[in-house]
Amino acid sequence: MTRSCRWSRTSRATVVPSPACSWYAHARRATYVETTLRGLRTRFDTERLATLVISAEKYLSRGQSPDSLSVLKATELGLIPADSLIGPPMLLVPGLESHPNSNINPRLAYGVWLGETSDGLVGVGEQVCYSAVASVVEKLRGVSSGIYFPYPDKLVTMSAADARDGWLVITFTRAQLTQASALLAAMSAQGMLRQTPPTAATQWTGACQANVR
Repeated sequence: MTRSCRWSRTSRATVVPSPACSWYAHARRATYVETTLRGLRTRFDTERLATLVISAEKYLSRGQSPDSLSVLKATELGLIPADSLIGPPMLLVPGLESHPNSNINPRLAYGVWLGETSDGLVGVGEQVCYSAVASVVEKLRGVSSGIYFPYPDKLVTMSAADARDGWLVITFTRAQLTQASALLAAMSAQGMLRQTPPTAATQWTGACQANVR
């Protein structure tokens, strides 16, 4: 059924859109807002993933040991830009007493994870909408030891249209980290990380919509 958009004049000075016209304008605004949010989420998740990988490589290239690698350490050294981090460095619950000497994991902070894994690999992790980072993750398959999504499940195959929200963790050997960092730096220089993949732009299920609205 086709909706016609007509305008009616109630007086010389007042022009009122018909209900169908108002519906059409609202639908166009809603589509524009949702498309914009998709693009922003895709760009943020993708660029932050690249930042974590490149930051880890820079940290280790300075002669630092993998077991000392952490989000807080990389942040202190200015390797991770502030605009890539969200939330407080630790979880504070209003109404509960804070304990400054409590055991805080420096590898897990600001919504990201960075550090050496239990098997001696370098791991990077972030909360993502999978469809937002799918194209970059596929490029990292050949230069990584393991990809986990939603963590701790190992990612074997998944459609880029799967817009589930969850923790993505990728592990690298030292040599793989160098390769991955170079790959992502080249993609960033070419502006490829700022482009919204068609799958992320056109397929967006409720799970990720709920996190951007």
